[in-house]
Amino acid sequence: MNRRVGRLYMARGLWYKRGTMDDKKTLDKKAVASHLSITKRQVETYASQGRLGEVTYIRGRTGRQAVYHTSEVARLKLELESPDRPLMMPRRDAAGAGSGLIAPADRERFIAALEALAKGANRRGGGFGASISEKIILTLNDAVALTSLSKLTLREAIKAGKLKARIIGRGYKIKRSDLDAFAAEL
Repeated sequence: MNRRVGRLYMARGLWYKRGTMDDKKTLDKKAVASHLSITKRQVETYASQGRLGEVTYIRGRTGRQAVYHTSEVARLKLELESPDRPLMMPRRDAAGAGSGLIAPADRERFIAALEALAKGANRRGGGFGASISEKIILTLNDAVALTSLSKLTLREAIKAGKLKARIIGRGYKIKRSDLDAFAAEL
């Protein structure tokens, strides 16, 4: 139940100014996540790192509820939107230890490398690996693409023992030489 006193009202055990969400002095975890466009888990991580300032706990309907001051949330939002903010990626030095940050000077090279990888991932049938013609071990989908036979035909040949294959993980893996021998028999 909300109580009003002048320009203030109380909701969920907290006093707020009347008006928009930006007028509130504190925000709950869900509101912070929405305001920063991040997940609630990331809000918890930033809070444990101390980047959201001091966390206040109130009594909620189901137990303790964390609330964050709007000034600290606004400061973190500016920090996250800063173009000079380093990207979080694992980076190793010669000793094997990493800082987890990529310096702003290396950012352009890193983004270019990611774009090149994304283009490679969009290739039809290739993904990040070698092309089908270069593979030694094939999946069932690769074998279908090479032989123009249906999956059903290849599965039946595997079950009948005409085509050698193994189940590795969740799918069949076929040696290239076995597939060539099977195709020569057709």
